[in-house]
Amino acid sequence: MIETSTMVASTDSENTAYRHFAKMLDYLFKGTQLKVLDGEPGSLAVKEDMISNQPLYPNTAESTHTLSTSSIKKIDAIVYMKIRKTKVELSNDEWKKPLTSTATALKQQSKNLRSNLSILNSLQQKYRIKTESILAMAVIGYTGYI
Repeated sequence: MIETSTMVASTDSENTAYRHFAKMLDYLFKGTQLKVLDGEPGSLAVKEDMISNQPLYPNTAESTHTLSTSSIKKIDAIVYMKIRKTKVELSNDEWKKPLTSTATALKQQSKNLRSNLSILNSLQQKYRIKTESILAMAVIGYTGYI
């Protein structure tokens, strides 16, 4: 059973809001191969896309066409599963605190769309998984969409 809190406030932090959703995700994924990697990890699919696009924009990184981990955008949560001992990313999910400006929310949603497109490309090209869509979440405070 999921216990939801009625004691939420517009001043809650991003981590507080995420914590409530994380409990629901743990419950939904219980007994499946799906896992949630949180704590703002970097997305491997995004990093691979950035590296493959580097020759198109040679002045944006080092001359060796490699990117440092500091240039990788951090994601709030990555849904993944293991396939033959390899962590395969299925979606990147983003959270923001309740009182987030419209400009910041739009920036987050744009980042979320780009990140999930990298995952979709990876699923199709690297893993040969035939899919045209993935399920991802964007949440501001306690309101979000899939």
